[in-house]
Amino acid sequence: TPLDREAVLARGDHMWDELRAAVDAHLDQPIGPATDWTGHDIYAHFARWQQLSVTAAGELLAGRRPADPEADDATLNNRWRAEDTALPTAEVRDLCLQSRRDLRQILTTITDDEWAAWGHLVAADIDGSHYAHHLAVAGRSS
Repeated sequence: TPLDREAVLARGDHMWDELRAAVDAHLDQPIGPATDWTGHDIYAHFARWQQLSVTAAGELLAGRRPADPEADDATLNNRWRAEDTALPTAEVRDLCLQSRRDLRQILTTITDDEWAAWGHLVAADIDGSHYAHHLAVAGRSS
């Protein structure tokens, strides 16, 4: 259940390890046969989404409602991909790993009530649900 924080985050960690192995093996080439997204693209993609979740969690912790997304997911994904393609892979990888650490830290330190109210929702980028799509595209499953 979403209320079992440790299990939710552990599942995400396991799936992240699997996805990260696929991403690292395909930094400059498509991660799977049905996509043109490279490992670079995936790191940049998660850096962006995880940072949005960190920002949303910060707003919630401050008692404010997070801002609505400025566009739909596909529009944001395409815009960010175009913006991030020229960034060095090491940079997007570091941004991804740092934003994941930041989000996980927040989610492990909030109260049980905060987790039940909104934490499990903000966790989507590291709990495995977002990873599942990318693992499937990479021809892997967890």
